[in-house]
Amino acid sequence: MYGLDRATGDVVASLQATEFAEQGFNIGNPEDLPSLALVGDIVVVASSTLTTLTAVSATNLQRKWRVPFAFGSPTRITADSGRIYAGAAGGQFAAYDVFGHLVWSVQIGDLRRDHLEGLAFPPAIDSGQIYLPGAREVYAFRKF
Repeated sequence: MYGLDRATGDVVASLQATEFAEQGFNIGNPEDLPSLALVGDIVVVASSTLTTLTAVSATNLQRKWRVPFAFGSPTRITADSGRIYAGAAGGQFAAYDVFGHLVWSVQIGDLRRDHLEGLAFPPAIDSGQIYLPGAREVYAFRKF
């Protein structure tokens, strides 16, 4: 990861790839690439290979926190001003506060009688709702 000066484009900070992926991990699937979300002055990186969420300062890339994502390999992430929303292809989904504390989680397959559901794409958010695009249906939750 590189931090660039907005005016000049010069590299002002960098992090090794091993901060977000296992050493020597061969990325054969695009979903294995870390995904990013910005919340305030924090960049949150979801690493499917380390099964973690890592927050770094957008200014100097210093680590703020790292938490395990206990619900699978996080590949789908988005954020708003107060929460980070992360999900895995298997339908696991969780909301965290800006300090990395788990606020709530859900297995969206549990919302169907047949329990067959997974997250097809990253969640979408607006001012009052979170939308989870499943493989079969779209689920909406009120933010709180």
